[in-house]
Amino acid sequence: MANDTESAAAEALKDLKKGRFPSLRAATRPYGLTESRLRRRSKGILPKRLAHQKEARLSPKQEEDLVHWILHQEIIGHPITFSLLRDIAYRIVTTSGSSKSLGRN
Repeated sequence: MANDTESAAAEALKDLKKGRFPSLRAATRPYGLTESRLRRRSKGILPKRLAHQKEARLSPKQEEDLVHWILHQEIIGHPITFSLLRDIAYRIVTTSGSSKSLGRN
């Protein structure tokens, strides 16, 4: 959903620049976007997930792999505790060569 929204915002801005819409507000309607979202993207403000990606300890691929592992554990009936999840994330971070520790969130 987020990728669809972001691609819709990019298309709306492209159409706005081409003059297909008289205003930013008019460009939001056909794409189902909020005016505030499209205004932020027109100013170059990134979505939170992308804006803070540099601060993340896990790469998007590592996060995706961790989610798949969690879902697999759920399917086979193994409960995941917070401490286990934190330990697995720590192992991923340290094996990828990072020396920074994990945060609290």
